Amino acid sequence: MEKGKYISISFVGVLSIPLSKIPALSREFGKELFDNDAGTDTFFGPDGLVIMIPNKIVPMVVINPLKITIKTATADKMNQILSSLIAKLKEEGVDTALSAFGINYEIQYLNLEKESETWLWNRFIKDEIKTTLPENFCNKLNFRINVNEQQSLNISIEPRMGVHDGLFVGVNHHHNVSFKELPPINELETYAKNSCNVVNSVLKELIGEK
Repeated sequence: MEKGKYISISFVGVLSIPLSKIPALSREFGKELFDNDAGTDTFFGPDGLVIMIPNKIVPMVVINPLKITIKTATADKMNQILSSLIAKLKEEGVDTALSAFGINYEIQYLNLEKESETWLWNRFIKDEIKTTLPENFCNKLNFRINVNEQQSLNISIEPRMGVHDGLFVGVNHHHNVSFKELPPINELETYAKNSCNVVNSVLKELIGEK
């Protein structure tokens, strides 16, 4: 099995008080935010205000009345965008008090020893459920792991679409921590670093990565 590859990391802040008005951030600000002079779109859609690069899943910012989401490829990029966004939202007078937040991950594992559905069965089910049937498969598993009183991990593991020997892992690292406003970037960087360490440790146990 290859070492897990991180596809994306996201910060999701749950707003304490729903926004009565979503800030109309300019396309120019979107270009600056992503350091992309030509290809950044800023628009209102069904999910709220969206800042993204067409045909790319990262980076992306979504602001709606209930939450603020920043999705990027790396923790460093996430922190960089968060820092600029915090300053801009303060300038716009947006109330960014949070009731909770999450740091979320998308990860893939490739080149399993067996096809993914067989691998999942052997790894998590085989020793717990006895069956005489010749072939057994597992398609998707969900886990909830309490890290401490304020943090929990919600983990889904399933076959990687279009890859017979790959896994797709989604992780929501929920933090039941409130803030009067989006905290300083150095504090968020600490949360992100600690989160990465926790997630890597738990997945190493679950997946059995060498």
